[in-house]
Amino acid sequence: MNQLVTFLTEERKDRDQAIKDILLSNHPAMEQLRTLLEVDYRVYFANLEDLNRWLSARRYSPVKSDHWDDPLVREWVRKDDKKQFLLKMKESIFLPDGKLKIFTASDWDKNNIVLEIKNLTVVSTPSVVTSGV
Repeated sequence: MNQLVTFLTEERKDRDQAIKDILLSNHPAMEQLRTLLEVDYRVYFANLEDLNRWLSARRYSPVKSDHWDDPLVREWVRKDDKKQFLLKMKESIFLPDGKLKIFTASDWDKNNIVLEIKNLTVVSTPSVVTSGV
Protein backbone atom coordinates (compact mmCIF):
# COMPACT_ATOMS: atom_id res chain seq x y z
CA MET A 1 0.00 0.00 0.00
CA ASN A 2 2.85 2.40 0.87
CA GLN A 3 4.45 1.73 -2.51
CA LEU A 4 1.18 2.50 -4.27
CA VAL A 5 0.77 5.79 -2.36
CA THR A 6 4.37 6.73 -3.15
CA PHE A 7 3.92 5.86 -6.83
CA LEU A 8 0.69 7.84 -7.15
CA THR A 9 2.17 10.82 -5.30
CA GLU A 10 5.23 10.86 -7.57
CA GLU A 11 3.12 10.46 -10.69
CA ARG A 12 0.92 13.37 -9.64
CA LYS A 13 3.99 15.57 -8.99
CA ASP A 14 5.32 14.81 -12.45
CA ARG A 15 1.95 15.55 -14.02
CA ASP A 16 1.53 18.79 -12.05
CA GLN A 17 5.02 19.89 -13.07
CA ALA A 18 4.29 19.07 -16.71
CA ILE A 19 1.13 21.19 -16.56
CA LYS A 20 3.07 24.08 -14.97
CA ASP A 21 5.76 23.81 -17.66
CA ILE A 22 3.15 23.94 -20.41
CA LEU A 23 1.41 26.93 -18.82
CA LEU A 24 4.74 28.73 -18.35
CA SER A 25 5.85 28.16 -21.92
CA ASN A 26 2.55 29.66 -23.14
CA HIS A 27 2.49 32.49 -20.62
CA PRO A 28 0.49 35.50 -21.81
CA ALA A 29 3.24 37.90 -20.64
CA MET A 30 5.59 36.48 -23.26
CA GLU A 31 3.11 36.97 -26.09
CA GLN A 32 2.29 40.48 -24.90
CA LEU A 33 5.98 41.42 -24.79
CA ARG A 34 6.51 39.91 -28.25
CA THR A 35 3.70 42.09 -29.58
CA LEU A 36 4.57 45.29 -27.70
CA LEU A 37 8.26 45.18 -28.60
CA GLU A 38 7.55 44.00 -32.16
CA VAL A 39 9.64 40.84 -31.84
CA ASP A 40 9.32 38.36 -34.69
CA TYR A 41 10.38 35.30 -32.73
CA ARG A 42 9.09 33.44 -29.69
CA VAL A 43 9.84 35.07 -26.34
CA TYR A 44 10.59 32.92 -23.29
CA PHE A 45 11.68 33.71 -19.74
CA ALA A 46 10.98 31.93 -16.48
CA ASN A 47 12.17 34.55 -14.01
CA LEU A 48 13.37 38.13 -13.59
CA GLU A 49 16.98 37.18 -14.29
CA ASP A 50 16.04 35.69 -17.68
CA LEU A 51 13.84 38.69 -18.43
CA ASN A 52 16.58 41.19 -17.57
CA ARG A 53 19.07 39.38 -19.83
CA TRP A 54 16.59 39.29 -22.71
CA LEU A 55 15.65 42.96 -22.30
CA SER A 56 19.32 43.92 -22.08
CA ALA A 57 19.93 42.18 -25.41
CA ARG A 58 17.15 44.38 -26.81
CA ARG A 59 18.92 47.48 -25.39
CA TYR A 60 16.56 48.02 -22.44
CA SER A 61 18.14 49.05 -19.14
CA PRO A 62 16.48 48.53 -15.79
CA VAL A 63 15.35 51.69 -14.03
CA LYS A 64 16.43 51.87 -10.38
CA SER A 65 13.50 51.12 -8.08
CA ASP A 66 13.69 54.53 -6.39
CA HIS A 67 12.97 56.10 -9.80
CA TRP A 68 9.90 53.97 -10.63
CA ASP A 69 6.65 55.89 -11.13
CA ASP A 70 4.92 53.32 -8.93
CA PRO A 71 6.78 51.21 -6.33
CA LEU A 72 4.81 48.14 -7.45
CA VAL A 73 5.68 48.45 -11.13
CA ARG A 74 9.14 47.56 -12.48
CA GLU A 75 10.54 49.68 -15.29
CA TRP A 76 13.05 49.33 -18.12
CA VAL A 77 14.02 52.10 -20.54
CA ARG A 78 15.47 52.28 -24.05
CA LYS A 79 16.23 55.38 -26.08
CA ASP A 80 17.04 55.94 -29.68
CA ASP A 81 17.59 59.19 -31.57
CA LYS A 82 13.92 60.11 -31.67
CA LYS A 83 12.04 58.17 -28.99
CA GLN A 84 12.16 56.88 -25.46
CA PHE A 85 10.55 53.51 -24.71
CA LEU A 86 9.52 52.88 -21.11
CA LEU A 87 8.46 49.32 -20.39
CA LYS A 88 6.46 48.84 -17.19
CA MET A 89 5.66 45.50 -15.61
CA LYS A 90 3.68 44.93 -12.42
CA GLU A 91 5.63 43.27 -9.61
CA SER A 92 2.59 41.11 -8.87
CA ILE A 93 3.25 38.87 -11.90
CA PHE A 94 6.39 37.57 -10.16
CA LEU A 95 6.77 35.45 -7.05
CA PRO A 96 8.92 36.82 -4.19
CA ASP A 97 11.86 34.69 -5.45
CA GLY A 98 11.65 36.33 -8.90
CA LYS A 99 9.98 33.44 -10.71
CA LEU A 100 7.19 34.27 -13.12
CA LYS A 101 3.74 33.44 -11.71
CA ILE A 102 1.60 31.13 -13.81
CA PHE A 103 -1.33 32.81 -15.56
CA THR A 104 -3.77 31.48 -18.10
CA ALA A 105 -4.88 33.75 -20.92
CA SER A 106 -8.27 34.19 -19.25
CA ASP A 107 -6.64 35.26 -15.96
CA TRP A 108 -4.21 37.69 -17.61
CA ASP A 109 -4.72 41.45 -17.41
CA LYS A 110 -3.08 43.33 -20.30
CA ASN A 111 -2.46 46.21 -17.89
CA ASN A 112 0.20 44.04 -16.21
CA ILE A 113 2.62 45.15 -18.94
CA VAL A 114 2.60 48.57 -20.57
CA LEU A 115 4.91 50.22 -23.07
CA GLU A 116 5.01 54.00 -23.04
CA ILE A 117 6.61 55.70 -26.03
CA LYS A 118 7.63 59.31 -25.82
CA ASN A 119 8.96 61.42 -28.68
CA LEU A 120 12.19 63.13 -27.79
CA THR A 121 12.42 66.72 -28.82
CA VAL A 122 15.56 67.60 -30.67
CA VAL A 123 17.07 70.80 -29.46
CA SER A 124 18.83 72.49 -32.31
CA THR A 125 21.76 74.70 -31.58
CA PRO A 126 21.90 77.92 -33.49
CA SER A 127 24.56 77.94 -36.12
CA VAL A 128 27.23 80.55 -35.76
CA VAL A 129 28.22 82.41 -38.85
CA THR A 130 31.56 84.14 -38.84
CA SER A 131 32.77 86.47 -41.48
CA GLY A 132 36.38 87.07 -42.28
CA VAL A 133 37.41 90.68 -42.02
